[in-house]
Amino acid sequence: MHPKINKVKQKYKPSERIKKKNIMENQQTTSEDIRKLIVELNLPSIVLDLFNENCKDKIIRKYCSGYSYPYQILDLPKVQQNQYCIDRYKPLLVDYGDNIFAYDVVSKGFTLYDIELFIEKELQILKWDGIFVGEILNWWEYEATDDEILYLGNLFRLKYTKLILESVYSTTNGKGFSTLKEKEKWKQDIIRQYDLLVLSPLQSEKQ
Repeated sequence: MHPKINKVKQKYKPSERIKKKNIMENQQTTSEDIRKLIVELNLPSIVLDLFNENCKDKIIRKYCSGYSYPYQILDLPKVQQNQYCIDRYKPLLVDYGDNIFAYDVVSKGFTLYDIELFIEKELQILKWDGIFVGEILNWWEYEATDDEILYLGNLFRLKYTKLILESVYSTTNGKGFSTLKEKEKWKQDIIRQYDLLVLSPLQSEKQ
């Protein structure tokens, strides 16, 4: 008979890589994290000014005064940040209506969502210009002049401001949209026309 060998059970020790991953997943996303991300993404300098709440530009303050630091998410503890999928969608700015401008680290695109109605599967991921299609229309509806809108587009480094503005005039005869449905259809038409879509909501859910 062979002598019985007592096997000593070794305690499982997670690798340093796994431990680091677990630590990062439990860390709160901070304002400094977002500042670094804005710089890494090479976003227009006006974005960092707005995030830091030190923008002095008169036109911005007139029409984009609500664009600011997204305290509604960044000031939350990690467990509450998680309800907004913070590890994937990094909040860059908030607007006057509690809409969050965010960067999707998975698809490398941008999205805009209502903080009160966040549903990940419904997020549309766009290129940088894409999240401003509706904003350009908003500036026009706030009665900004064409020159002011073009100026704002330049500050945000948008490529299609003039063409989008021309579309507003030609589509509505300069009267604006009468229903939200019409407005949304026009917005999606512009997104398709200028190839501004990164992921549709269905594709976003699968990733």
